[in-house]
Amino acid sequence: MKQLVFFLSVLLLFSHTAYAQQSVSVAAGLEAYEAGNTQEAFAIWQGLAQAGNLEAQYFLGVMYSRGEGVAADTETGVEWYRKAASLGHPVAQYNLGIALVKGEGIARDEVEAVRWFSKSAVNGYPPAQYSYALMLATGRGTEKDPGKSLEWFRKSAEGGNPEAMLSLGKIYAEGLGVEKSIESSVEWLKKAAAAGEVEAVYLLAQMDTLPEGEEDVPQRLEAIERAAELGYPQAQYDLAAHHFGGDGSKKDPSLAVKWLTKAADQGYPRAQYDLGVLYIEGTLVEADPALGLELISDAASSGYGRAMYMKGYLLSSSEATEAEYEQVANWYRKAAAKGVPEAMYALGYMHAHGEGVQADDNLAYKWFSMSAQKGYAPAQFALSNIYSNGDGVGKSESKSREWLCRAAANGHKEALEFIAPRGGVESHCGISPIGLE
Repeated sequence: MKQLVFFLSVLLLFSHTAYAQQSVSVAAGLEAYEAGNTQEAFAIWQGLAQAGNLEAQYFLGVMYSRGEGVAADTETGVEWYRKAASLGHPVAQYNLGIALVKGEGIARDEVEAVRWFSKSAVNGYPPAQYSYALMLATGRGTEKDPGKSLEWFRKSAEGGNPEAMLSLGKIYAEGLGVEKSIESSVEWLKKAAAAGEVEAVYLLAQMDTLPEGEEDVPQRLEAIERAAELGYPQAQYDLAAHHFGGDGSKKDPSLAVKWLTKAADQGYPRAQYDLGVLYIEGTLVEADPALGLELISDAASSGYGRAMYMKGYLLSSSEATEAEYEQVANWYRKAAAKGVPEAMYALGYMHAHGEGVQADDNLAYKWFSMSAQKGYAPAQFALSNIYSNGDGVGKSESKSREWLCRAAANGHKEALEFIAPRGGVESHCGISPIGLE
């Protein structure tokens, strides 16, 4: 409530002189709103809006959109935004653009959204300048224009928009359309962090601003902890990894689970997946397969490849029905599209053995080959057998030997057992296990 009151109060600063003479009545509506009398505020603004006051028209759009003082009606809210926007109200122009991007209360139209963002940006509204810059940077609703995008990011940042400050920090860090400058990046990230952008706090922790060869691990960890405490999920995940001992530090499993849970609770897919696996295995937490599957399913729905693969794996069983096997294959395909080699191998295995899908040596070869190229040893061993037997591909002892040796070099047990009587990897293959994919 306090945030909205502050937001509405700030909007009065954008009132134009054309309707300033009615500002006392508009302010009366704001006073009623601040007192919690939303219906009274609505009545005041409705009368003024119908009389043509664009500030009141804007506020009426807010009330309808949020269902305050009147039943929620996003379409009517957009209509009032459009009235005020057409008369030049910068925040109404911005909100109309947002509605057009999201398709809320109006058909989605990014080209039209860009038009309203640009009008609001020219009128000096920093959030609109940021949104306009984003559209120009990504080419959504307009042609890409990195130079113009940078210009509007800068105007928005200089106008006090924290998101624009963060974007400039990233742009200078990566040299996107500008000369790479860690100094400029740090400058903008510090401003963004001071303005409350938690991601900026995290990114500053990742910046190496020390002389070459020096590293301040405690200071960096402290910054990550600060970002985690402020609620940034990636920092919470990194902190969990630190306490798991992944970076060689002293392990603290209880703290690891604590931070992993916090990140998962915020919908961070990697944390959801890792925590889900812990619950399924009963590692560091009391086993709860149902909760584990739920967490992994959430991560999979968010597009995390490894979770997609695990979702398929958990659905598969010897008792799986044909319909369930279709789901398994679909999840494996989705994971494979994300580049997960285990999923590619699983699809190859299903087609090779006709499990849940039609047996197809050509498709088996395709998926095994894709997985093997990514260095997955079981797929490399399978590919060796395929070339040896000529399943779906012409026989080739040289290629069979090559993939057998690759699998062995990657530690595949059966490949090593096959090669052992022949003198081992170095003797049989003429290669060292170290450094091979």
